[in-house]
Amino acid sequence: MAQTDNDTTCTMVCWGFGGVSGLGVLIIGVQEGLWFLVSLILGIAFAVWFGLFLQRKLCGTVAPPWEGQSLGELTGMEPLSPQRKRELGLEEEPPTPAPAPQQAAPAPAPKPAEARTAAPAPEAPAAETKAATTTATEDAAESKPALRDAPRAGGADDLKKIKGVGPKLEKVLNEMGVYHFDQIAGWSAAEVAWVDANLEGFRGRVSRDDWVTQARALAAGERG
Repeated sequence: MAQTDNDTTCTMVCWGFGGVSGLGVLIIGVQEGLWFLVSLILGIAFAVWFGLFLQRKLCGTVAPPWEGQSLGELTGMEPLSPQRKRELGLEEEPPTPAPAPQQAAPAPAPKPAEARTAAPAPEAPAAETKAATTTATEDAAESKPALRDAPRAGGADDLKKIKGVGPKLEKVLNEMGVYHFDQIAGWSAAEVAWVDANLEGFRGRVSRDDWVTQARALAAGERG
């Protein structure tokens, strides 16, 4: 608002000097013998030019103070429009509305009651557990193939001839009690599953490489 008042004052002063200078031009023209109308036109033109010049140099603007105003507004007979008041900075700024009061955060909803821990299943009687363990042990023992403590008198077969069996795996088989092709050739599906499960570091190799079929062919070839 203060800046607008300063700009208006500066503009009025500049145009005041312009008017005075134009009046001087008018007087000089009349004294020099020019027609009054010609001297008046020259005085008005010089006043406008000099007022704009001063306004540009001193106030930083070239718009005359009456720009955008009607004749009634200039003479004070007609009130200034709201838009013109805003342009001239005469309209007071509306008061800043007070911030709306913040609503308190709703209280958290109560958590639903936690589900009760399910009661543990009743333990099987000790007798039934022992019977089930005994049955599983017997089944495992039945699926275990016949193993040897040592190879036959003629020496152990070269189990490395079976595809997938290397020196390390051959050593594991020998330590388990497997030395000959005919041992592997006679394994049932349950016995193959047992060896697959108990072959440390090589589980599943028996069924994956079909050792039984290979061992049967190798055993037949040695007998032939």
